[in-house]
Amino acid sequence: VKTSMDMAKLLYAESTLPSANERIKMFVKSYMLYLFDYIKPYLENIIENSTTQQQLYRRFISDIYQFCDKEHQLQFYASRLCISVRYLSEIVLKHGNGTTAKQLINKQILFKINTLLSSSDITITQIADRLHFPDQSYLSRFYKRHMGYYPSEHRNKLSV
Repeated sequence: VKTSMDMAKLLYAESTLPSANERIKMFVKSYMLYLFDYIKPYLENIIENSTTQQQLYRRFISDIYQFCDKEHQLQFYASRLCISVRYLSEIVLKHGNGTTAKQLINKQILFKINTLLSSSDITITQIADRLHFPDQSYLSRFYKRHMGYYPSEHRNKLSV
């Protein structure tokens, strides 16, 4: 871990170099693989000793990460798990520390929007298309409702 932290500090120090972004991405990927290899035995133990509800909750979280850019409705996720929307909602409330299933989906969508706003030059209309919103104004209203300001305001804050 110490070596990894030293490498991260070095990458940060050299962040102005032309190849910095690519090197940082490669470092993060390799560090994540290292962590997964390291924690794999612990994860396998957790999975073996978990209840059906816990397994469904983990599958739901995994599905959100995989599909939230295309699917925003709870019915889609419940159907993938072969359970009702009501039962999925109960599971998430129980295992998600009081957070609703829809809140988890929205949180991941907002994370993706923020990532695209801060790490690319694509327009808000293109973000709306990529995340399967009907149009840019719908995405902007969704963002404002959850964040308190419009995505264009967020992007302007980043450029200052």
